[in-house]
Amino acid sequence: MPDTALLNMQQKTFEQSVNDEPYDASPLSWLVSVGGLLPPWWSYSRDIALRQFTAKSDHLLGMIYAMTAKVATIPFAVLARDKTIARHVDQALERTDNLVNDSDYLRGWHTFIVKFMFDHYSQDNGSFAQVVGGGPADGPLIGWPFGLLHMDAARMQRTSNPEYPCIYTDRRNNKYKVHYSRVLEMASMPSANLDMHGIGHCAVSRCVNVAQNLIDIATYEQEKMGSRPARMMLVGSNISTADIRKAFAQANMEMNQQQLTRFSKMVAVGNPNAQVTIERIDLASIPDGFSKDESTKLGMAIGALAFGVDYREFMPAAITGATKADAEVQHQKAKGKWTEVLQRIERLINQKYLPPHLQFRFDWRNEEDNQLDADVEWTRAQTAEKNLAAGALSVRTVREKWLEAGVIDDAKFEQLELGDGRLVDGTDILYLFRSDSEDMQQLLELPLSNPTNIVANNPDTAIKAIDAQLDKVIRVNVNTSRDTIKKVTRQAIAALNKLRQQYDAEIQREELDASNNLHEAAGTDVRAGSQSAASATGPGAADGRRPEQSNADVAGARPTV
Repeated sequence: MPDTALLNMQQKTFEQSVNDEPYDASPLSWLVSVGGLLPPWWSYSRDIALRQFTAKSDHLLGMIYAMTAKVATIPFAVLARDKTIARHVDQALERTDNLVNDSDYLRGWHTFIVKFMFDHYSQDNGSFAQVVGGGPADGPLIGWPFGLLHMDAARMQRTSNPEYPCIYTDRRNNKYKVHYSRVLEMASMPSANLDMHGIGHCAVSRCVNVAQNLIDIATYEQEKMGSRPARMMLVGSNISTADIRKAFAQANMEMNQQQLTRFSKMVAVGNPNAQVTIERIDLASIPDGFSKDESTKLGMAIGALAFGVDYREFMPAAITGATKADAEVQHQKAKGKWTEVLQRIERLINQKYLPPHLQFRFDWRNEEDNQLDADVEWTRAQTAEKNLAAGALSVRTVREKWLEAGVIDDAKFEQLELGDGRLVDGTDILYLFRSDSEDMQQLLELPLSNPTNIVANNPDTAIKAIDAQLDKVIRVNVNTSRDTIKKVTRQAIAALNKLRQQYDAEIQREELDASNNLHEAAGTDVRAGSQSAASATGPGAADGRRPEQSNADVAGARPTV
């Protein structure tokens, strides 16, 4: 049975017939003719023809190789969303190793993703992968998945049933329902037509006519240069067909004797008994205005448009005169298109393969992107520093902006806020001492009637009690594996640390007050003694010093306590 979220979606959908069509057949009623090169869109025969068509096009194979190799060589990793939880970090490393080594029957991630992307670029039906794991093969996934397995798109039939979105046909023509939790599916530019069930228009399908034109150019060159066709023929009047064939045979024999394999000479034939007339007939000419270079560039440009990349991705040295700024702009535009594919793969794996506390991420940024990010980070830091110095923003507001921009994650934001004595919502961390939660009360239990009343408690006694309780809470945090307990203990540790800082400040304040009082009392005694000495000696002291000098020296003396 589908889970609660899927069941709710089915019950609330506008298209109630989705529940009445458990295993819908292929949408053969929507056949759109796009010329005579391929069967109409869409049919299974069209995808079969697309594969055959791709195999005979050097340009398409090169484009697909460039794109699949680009995706296959991008580093990736499974990351823990909360890096402070050691168990999650270990699971992320294990899942990364599982994807790298165990995908596609232990052939590895590279083999799997190349097949997956090849179908994505060359099949309107899209690309498919099976999430292999525990439980019945036609039921929901149970437990951790074992790996990803590429599924041939030609054997996948889409349905209108959200619980079983696909049907797989094996080599023996047996059909199997595929549960939604066990399949990753992705089609390029999926159709908005409800009856098409997500079938799209792949990159090859978007440039099939241009690709055929490039094939025709190559074929034309092969037919013209790859053999030894006759270049032209001189024909005289009153010549029979037999004489023409005899002339070609004799010309071929002479060219063989001269060891000509590609270039052919002119064939001449005539009749000596008739009036002499000669006519030139070209046998190998090109269409008027034809330019191979321009046609190839145009074809590759349309191919790059169909694949969603910059033209320079396929022909880096084809454009001359473009500035560096223009090249950078085009690169950024194209990158935004093809990274859409990476984002879809990330979403599929995060949704179907990983638990919520882990995430799959491609590291698709190159050195130029990293430098650009570094420049942005520097500008952001400078702006934040100026705003903080001017009092325009608070530290928390700056952190919230950085969290929204993705500079820091939720775990780092919480860590920074706890370090400043605040909860994630901005509440003072000391308010936890008034929490009604039994767990929090036990973690913050102190032998003080009101721990947050700093003045009413003895600071030395309070600090000893806080240190003892901190040791207990830290032990709980280190030895537990439950995420909820770790989160609560981190908050308790932050609350105890802030409370200890306030008692430390109270001790320092008391010491400072005592020191000031002592100095004030000592100054009063010194001033009193000076006045007595001055009255006894008078203005003309025996040592000859001026009275004001003597008083200054005495006043500067440090009293003995």
